[in-house]
Amino acid sequence: MVAWASKMGKTPIVVNDCPGFFVNRVLFPYFAGFSQLLRDGADFRKVDKVMEKQFGWPMGPAYLLDVVGIDTAHHAQAVMAAGFPQRMQKDYRDAIDALFDANRFGQKNGLGFWRYKDDSKGKPKKEEDAAVDSLLADVSQSKRDFSDEEIIARMMIPMVNEVVRCLEEGIIASPAEADMALVYGLGFLRSMAAHSAGWTPSAARSISIWRSNTSTLARCMKCQPVCVTKRAITKRIIPR
Repeated sequence: MVAWASKMGKTPIVVNDCPGFFVNRVLFPYFAGFSQLLRDGADFRKVDKVMEKQFGWPMGPAYLLDVVGIDTAHHAQAVMAAGFPQRMQKDYRDAIDALFDANRFGQKNGLGFWRYKDDSKGKPKKEEDAAVDSLLADVSQSKRDFSDEEIIARMMIPMVNEVVRCLEEGIIASPAEADMALVYGLGFLRSMAAHSAGWTPSAARSISIWRSNTSTLARCMKCQPVCVTKRAITKRIIPR
C-alpha cells in the first residue's frame, strides 16, 4: 500500500488503528475547542477570521465544517465520543447539533454556518446569513469578544494535546510524521503572524517553544484539565 501510494506521487504515512486514525482524531478536539468558544459567546465569523488570517489555516473552523458537511461532522463527532468517552463525550447541545437539527448541512445544501451561492464559475461562494445567529443563540451565552490570542490558544491547545497523546500511544511513529500528516492533510501552517507568535510549521516544535511560556501553559491547563504538552516535553516525546 505504501509503495502504491508513493507511485501515485502521494506521501504515505503509516498509522495504527484507533477511532479517527490520526488526522481526524486530532481534528475533533480542535472542533470541540471551537464549539466551546461559541458556547461561551464567541462569534464564529471572528473565529474563522482569526484562524485564517492570524493563524494561517486555509479555512476557519466554521468554513471547514461547512465543507466537510455538518451532517458528516455530527456523525463523526458521535463516533469519536464513543471511542474516547472520557475526553470527547459531551452532555450539552453544541453548534453542530443546532445546525444539524435545522437541516443546515453546509455547502452540500447551501446552508451551514455560512450561506453558499455558486459564482460565475459554478464554485460555491460563502456569504453571511443572519438566520444562523438565532439558531446558535439557543446553544450559547450572550455574545462577547475574545482576543485573537485566546481564540488561537483555545482552538489549538486541544489539537496539539491530542497529537501528543497519539505519539504516546504509538498511533503515529514520530513527531516528524505527525507534522507531515498535519501539513499535507490539514494545511498546517502558513501564517507569518503565527510564526512570530511562537507557532511553527511543526506542531511538535511549537510545543517545545511553549515550555517557557507560563501564560500559554496556564491557558492549556484551563482548556484541558490534563495538560499533556508539559508531560511530553518532560518525557522527551517532543524534542526540546
